[in-house]
Amino acid sequence: MFFIHGGSYKTNGGRFYPGEWLAAAGQVIVITINYRLGVLGFLSTEDDTAKGNYGLLDQILALKWVKDNIAAFGGNSSDVTIFGNSAGGACVGLHLISPMSRGLFSKAIAQSGSPIGEWAVQRRPRMYVERLAKKLKCPDVNDSATILQCLRKIDPEQIIDKSEDAACLLLAYQDKDPSSIPFTKDLLRKYLLHLVRKDFMSGIAADVLLHAVYTEYVYRHGTTSHHKKRRQQQHKMSNGTMPYYENNSSVLPDIRTLGKIISDIDLKAPSVKLVNLLTLHPSVSVYMYEFDYASSDDVIANKYVGAKNSWVGSYHESELYYIFGFPHMNLSNALRLPEDKEVSNIMIQLWTDFAKHGNPTPRGVNEENMVKNFTWRQYTEEEDCFATLGLQPFVARSYESERMTFWNHFVPLFTEYPILISPNHTKNVPFEECNFTYLLTFAGWLLAIILLILVLHLCSCKMFKNFGVMKKIPIPV
Repeated sequence: MFFIHGGSYKTNGGRFYPGEWLAAAGQVIVITINYRLGVLGFLSTEDDTAKGNYGLLDQILALKWVKDNIAAFGGNSSDVTIFGNSAGGACVGLHLISPMSRGLFSKAIAQSGSPIGEWAVQRRPRMYVERLAKKLKCPDVNDSATILQCLRKIDPEQIIDKSEDAACLLLAYQDKDPSSIPFTKDLLRKYLLHLVRKDFMSGIAADVLLHAVYTEYVYRHGTTSHHKKRRQQQHKMSNGTMPYYENNSSVLPDIRTLGKIISDIDLKAPSVKLVNLLTLHPSVSVYMYEFDYASSDDVIANKYVGAKNSWVGSYHESELYYIFGFPHMNLSNALRLPEDKEVSNIMIQLWTDFAKHGNPTPRGVNEENMVKNFTWRQYTEEEDCFATLGLQPFVARSYESERMTFWNHFVPLFTEYPILISPNHTKNVPFEECNFTYLLTFAGWLLAIILLILVLHLCSCKMFKNFGVMKKIPIPV
């Protein structure tokens, strides 16, 4: 099992995920790696001067090493499962379609990360390179060779510091090498649809970004113009999406509702879209999950929001602590409850069984099964089943169907095909042309009204169904 860490392509490292317990309990070989991050790993000038993708190439080099050497450790080079979280999960998806990764692994698990998420691929890497060059006072920001020569003379720590000031995430995947695929939005969907032939598992934590939204508002409030602008955009976005979420009576959405909206946009909707694409291959086994367990002895949640704010739930990356067996490591300040150990045992068995068999709950394999009375059914076109994982896993269907339909179908419809109405001020317009313009305008508005009525109907049904159980959740202070 080959783990790719997350961290927004700019932080973190393999050493934070010790694989000893997972390896021993699951009877697998666990490999964790490091790869170049931030500017050093993903800077791209969109030409041959600096193609980018260096962090991804590091991962491929590590996979090649595993293929060449894992037999010496008792492993099977033809049975490698890659798994990653967040940005690491997006990398897993990119390896699925990259020809450079072909033949280096057999199965894949993407946790809280999808390559078709808007954050996963930098659409304009050149713009960020020029912005960074200006911050570092490079003489000519229009010439790639001059920029690269300038950057090579500057201390790497200074480059990294300035990349933060310039809001340069540099998630650049625009490789121009003809031997590889340019990771643009449309091509990602195309190649995922036609090239992927590997068993796949994907999922997300139930309350994935709630704690992140809390820190964004509380700890970063008023810090930089970049964060202020982001918060303003989030409030505007919330006004248009509130009918799909609870607690829509307040003027401004509370943090929990905003967290749900951002979680859907950044992680949940892209993950659902990814599994929907992969289910179009009848020969591929696809499994989806939602991790929904929150320990009361969780130091991370308590650190961010305080022990009294239990609403933080199962946050981003929290399932990793159970997969890697942290509750069994005798930590002095977290995950010390018997239930934590039980959940860890369940997660380890599910993950390692998938790595071994391509099925997280194979029949007749484990005599001492940690997961009683549970069979994880595949996610297919006909049955969109997903597993809710916790102390007692169970299978459900149609994951957040209304919200996922909104983000994966309605929003793209209006963003990719906007209704543009421009007044015609030209005098003496022929009668036929004027009538045709009015007809198009009327048809556009009619379509928008019909879609709006449909959305409002779905919302009213949802609100009526949940009216008796809805409750107001206050903003934490």
